[in-house]
Amino acid sequence: MKNSASNCSQIQALQRQSKQLLPEITAIFLQLDYSQIVHQRISQQSSSQDEFCQTATNQQAITQTVLYQGLTRARHPSFGAVMIKWQLTIADSSNSYQAADLNHEAHVLQALQISQQSPTATLAIAPPTLAYTTSPINLLQQPYQLSHLVLPFYPLGSLAQQLKSKQHSSLTPVQKQHFIKQAACIIAALHKQGWLHNDLKPSNVLLSEPVLKNIFLSSNTTAINTATEINAANDTNANRKIASLLLTDFALAERIDRGVSKDVKINTAGTPAYLAPERWQGHAATEQSDVYAFGIMMYEILIGERPFNITVGSRDPLKEWAIEHCQQSIPVLPVKYQQYQVIINKALAKQIKNRYQDMQSVVVDLELFTDN
Repeated sequence: MKNSASNCSQIQALQRQSKQLLPEITAIFLQLDYSQIVHQRISQQSSSQDEFCQTATNQQAITQTVLYQGLTRARHPSFGAVMIKWQLTIADSSNSYQAADLNHEAHVLQALQISQQSPTATLAIAPPTLAYTTSPINLLQQPYQLSHLVLPFYPLGSLAQQLKSKQHSSLTPVQKQHFIKQAACIIAALHKQGWLHNDLKPSNVLLSEPVLKNIFLSSNTTAINTATEINAANDTNANRKIASLLLTDFALAERIDRGVSKDVKINTAGTPAYLAPERWQGHAATEQSDVYAFGIMMYEILIGERPFNITVGSRDPLKEWAIEHCQQSIPVLPVKYQQYQVIINKALAKQIKNRYQDMQSVVVDLELFTDN
């Protein structure tokens, strides 16, 4: 882990480079009919080690191709309000580590979008892709490529915003129940489509448009009984609107049936606070590592904080995170949430053999143990 002095110098260097970089990117977006452009985030891939647990080999491969990544909010005459995820790469570079590349994320979203258009699809998993293009750009007399992925803007933000202390204190049991069940269902649907997410966390769960309580509490996809609808319409509390959820950020997604040979390096990337014990031990991602990350989120939705945490300013944060996930016991929920304890225990089991075998099993148990 870098010391604070080197981190400070990196931030200052990034700020200086951004002054030259962002105007050029803004000019390209203006040419593509985007307006009201606001750059919300820019980062260098080489400075992401504090947030992600990555092997040195993978990190080196990423920095050889991806120089900067950013998130920009804008408007478009055809798309309306949008979020633009973009990355700047060296022109004609070979992407030796696709899992951290925007091209890979665009491919995953395209595959999910096709599956969601199936007549049998009943649940949206991810936002629709509005556009994905790659444009040449010259910066400081050097050729680069600017790739940008355009997604709808969701004004309700992410689940992480709902779990901040002030917002979380105002969440009702019904809202918490909805977020837990909806998150479980969309993760199960993602797995059914053959994909692992590999970076599940509240900031990667978007809140889409609100729906009526009596609709999202339905345990199946069939039409709700008319009498139930009438009763709900007469009940002010029942008409409380709560958002549906969508998964986002598929940069680390992998096919479930990908297979791992001796010659293929295991993707060890992810967010340390949500990384399953076996991932710290160098094992490949599985459905059960997504289950574990869901278990962390589930606890966070109920309590307002993660079950495992490390010392602020730790000199060796990755080691502390590994100890937390691999050695600390599963926390006991307060009495009012005891009905969820059996699910938490199985989702956060240290050993894979004791954990849920798949997310659909989690969904089934949630139907049995959630509040009325």
